[in-house]
Order: sequence, then C-alpha cells, then structure tokens
Amino acid sequence: MEALPRALAANVVMAALLWWVAGSWHAWLAMSPFERSWHMALCIGGGALAYFGVLLGLGVRYRDFRAT
Repeated sequence: MEALPRALAANVVMAALLWWVAGSWHAWLAMSPFERSWHMALCIGGGALAYFGVLLGLGVRYRDFRAT
C-alpha cells in the first residue's frame, strides 16, 4: 500500500473521531474555560492517537518518515 492511501485512511479515521468527540457549539459555549481546555486536550490527544494508530496498523514505521 502506498503512502498516500495510508495517510488518507488515517485522516478519515481521525476526522471521524474528532467530529464525533467534539460535540456541538452549544456544548462548547456552555463549558467553563477549564472544561473547554480539558476537552480540547482530549480531542488533540485522541486525534493524534487515532491518526498514528491507523498508520501503525497499516504498516507505516518511523523509518518511512525519515528522508533518505
């Protein structure tokens, strides 16, 4: 599998997760600043885990990112 389809699959999974986890604008506006910060940190961490987890599951390794 080439790099572009792998990256596309990882982006789709990450976007779906973030869309599901983020919630509505009304929910965000009702949160306190501390809650918004915590929720944003969870979204960022979850998105990163989903993205790199899919890449790892599809066979991408660290050495694939290094320039040759």
